[in-house]
Amino acid sequence: MTKQQLRSLSIISLTAAIFMFMAVSSAFAQDEEPVASSEECIGCHEGLRANWEESPHAHALDNPAFQEKWEEEGNPSECLQCHTTGYDPATGEYAEGGVACLTCHSPVPDNHPDNMIPTNVSSEACGSCHVDTMSDLEHSAHGDANLDCSQCHNPHTTELRAEDSQTLCQSCHNEATHNYALAEHAEAGLLCTDCHLRVDTNAELGEGHAKSSHTFQVDLETCTGCHADAAHPETLMETVSGSAADDVACYPAQVLMETAPAVPVEAPDVAETPPSSVNPLVYILPAGIGLAFGMLIAPMISKSNGKRRNSDGGEK
Repeated sequence: MTKQQLRSLSIISLTAAIFMFMAVSSAFAQDEEPVASSEECIGCHEGLRANWEESPHAHALDNPAFQEKWEEEGNPSECLQCHTTGYDPATGEYAEGGVACLTCHSPVPDNHPDNMIPTNVSSEACGSCHVDTMSDLEHSAHGDANLDCSQCHNPHTTELRAEDSQTLCQSCHNEATHNYALAEHAEAGLLCTDCHLRVDTNAELGEGHAKSSHTFQVDLETCTGCHADAAHPETLMETVSGSAADDVACYPAQVLMETAPAVPVEAPDVAETPPSSVNPLVYILPAGIGLAFGMLIAPMISKSNGKRRNSDGGEK
């Protein structure tokens, strides 16, 4: 290969590389940080935003109970990590109050809605704030079955994905709820969640402020809440006060769930999008343009160099 051909090839390669670099930089620049806010989402997602505006997530910062407790604790800045959106620990500033759209829908591509926004509907996303509840879920039969929080809870309203808890339980545990309807507890008006989602009103608020147990297990404290003075009180109370009390249940734990193994419910109606949605043409097209451009200018440069050499030779 002659020097002139090598020079032309170098020019073509350099031009293609420049165009390729510009395309890659542009593609990844759009993912650096969100540019939208919850206010801008209302134009297309009015219904979802209306549901969100009435939810605890929307009022995570201005909720009177939170504000009162926060002031009692001396307004610790770490609380803002979960009670605001876009919180920066270095400056103490945040983008929006409450758990807003960009908490779960981020980053926003420049060409949205042509490119969809990635949506995180994993339990880990919820667990980043609801730490105690996430810990319970990880040690539950629901966690073992890989059920996500959003399969029972609507993330926009935070309400159940059914008209009531009993209907939601029945959507998976058909046989168990059918048998339970014939039991004495059901005749007394108790629901599945009265035993399997016990709420401790005396518990101190923990990480994520959980007072309801999401292990879905029936333990001694659940039973003694109603039956502390029932038959065999001496034996029962002796067991409760024993060292192995936490490992013993009046009734076999998870018995209802064992009779009807959990079946995954319908997938959430929130679309999941891969973290990156850059089209391969973003890279291929600029490289092709660069090659074509290089092939056009290389002969021109070579021709110009030839004329210069001829001119220099004539002068001598």
